[in-house]
Amino acid sequence: MISAFLNQIELQHHANMVANDCMEAGASCISKDIALWVCQALSSDPVKATKLSVLNNLHEPDEIYPAVFVYHLMHFPFGKRDRRKAILLFINEQLDKAITLSDESLEGMSYYALGNYHAGEFEFSKSPIRK
Repeated sequence: MISAFLNQIELQHHANMVANDCMEAGASCISKDIALWVCQALSSDPVKATKLSVLNNLHEPDEIYPAVFVYHLMHFPFGKRDRRKAILLFINEQLDKAITLSDESLEGMSYYALGNYHAGEFEFSKSPIRK
């Protein structure tokens, strides 16, 4: 919560330090809204931001959080390689969750998101095929 507050008042460096500590401690936020702010504080490290989002269940499709988090990932100031790793990590976490829950609609949505990502990157041969 402190990281989210620091991020809101534009103390990005301090927010990033607190968010890193939360990530390393495996601490989750009290709400998904606060988790989004904390993940934004980690905008310099998209993979950590993604891992923190998964820790806070932002990848679960119960609300709008997956779309909002991916939107933020697309606008974080980092290179294409880091963005790619973070987005693929996020989508694969969604897919793993769907398979664990035997949720075919979530599984289909995850494959659809993965296919759309690869299509947007002109990587058509990497689009998933369900086995």
